[in-house]
Amino acid sequence: MDKLLDFIKNHSLTASVLSAIAIGYLFNQYTLHASLGEYNIENSLSNKRRFPIRIKKLIIYPIKSCKGIEVRECKLDKYGIVNDRRFMLTLGESFISQKAFPRIGLITPRFSEDGKQLIVSAPGMEDLVISAEPLQTDSLDKSRLKKIKLHHDDATVYECSPETSQWFSRFLQVENVKFVQIPPQEDYHRPIRKSIALNLNKDNLSQYEHAFCNSAPIMIMSQASLDELNMRIDETRLSKNEQLTDDLTEDRFRPNILLVNTLPFEEDEWKTFRINHPDGKDINFTFGDQNGRCPITTIDQTKATFDPTEEPLRTLKTFRLTKCALGEKTLVGMYAVHSEIFNGYEIKVGSTLDIIDKGFTSQYFTKVNII
Repeated sequence: MDKLLDFIKNHSLTASVLSAIAIGYLFNQYTLHASLGEYNIENSLSNKRRFPIRIKKLIIYPIKSCKGIEVRECKLDKYGIVNDRRFMLTLGESFISQKAFPRIGLITPRFSEDGKQLIVSAPGMEDLVISAEPLQTDSLDKSRLKKIKLHHDDATVYECSPETSQWFSRFLQVENVKFVQIPPQEDYHRPIRKSIALNLNKDNLSQYEHAFCNSAPIMIMSQASLDELNMRIDETRLSKNEQLTDDLTEDRFRPNILLVNTLPFEEDEWKTFRINHPDGKDINFTFGDQNGRCPITTIDQTKATFDPTEEPLRTLKTFRLTKCALGEKTLVGMYAVHSEIFNGYEIKVGSTLDIIDKGFTSQYFTKVNII
């Protein structure tokens, strides 16, 4: 707010511009606090949570680094959320993502009505239809199994048909791109990132597995954290005499679960929580670590272009900066895991969430100070 006032004092602005700035700021403040129940008429002065934490969105990303699919409900399996990051693009001996090839973010998958096929679209391309069903060991061509580099470790992948890979090569205008799939469980074992496993169970670093995710199976963030970030980005732009832009949406951060009715970055402190289900099949989750963000967050997901001002990382560095073994990082979102006893359980949009235990401390990242 102080930066906004300084900007107004130091610039000659018309009444209409001043009104627009004031209305926009007040609207952002209202929507943030209203989401927390702070404008409840019955008890507007209460500092208690007025509404239960709920799931606003569930998002799965069938193809790593491509667009996500909003769903109303989803099931869990040993690798996280069913159908999440079970396909991937590779080049040579490594995976590829938007970081090197931003156009990957323009690729849009969707499921057929029966869920058995994945239909893939991209600008200027005919739709690609592939099987979305898990591979079966008895029909597997073992010669298509190979190892590729995937962040902190190697992953075993199954190379799909040459025709499928060629579709992606044509769209990206890059030769020899391969489209790969997660193999059957008998041929695929990939523990979560070691630094996260150490936070969970140092005596069993292979307890939790994941598919083609970067670090851990499920990523969670809150709408309140995103709203807070957007307000700070506006302040940054005003202080630098830059044009204000549309608010960022969650697609920059690629969460699986987006929550409402929390405080900004409240999720940093949670250790364990429960997602409630109408039929009593509630699911307990444990947070493994915070999420250090990368330059993909600066890519406009509608244009496949990097933000020249490096937002949101520029603003995140002012209040969410931390240090780790890789150097400096900014933190948004939390990685979560679940016990195998909850495999097959469902999560639904609108479900409430109860915090079981607080006091999370990362063994990898230093603590950030929320200003």
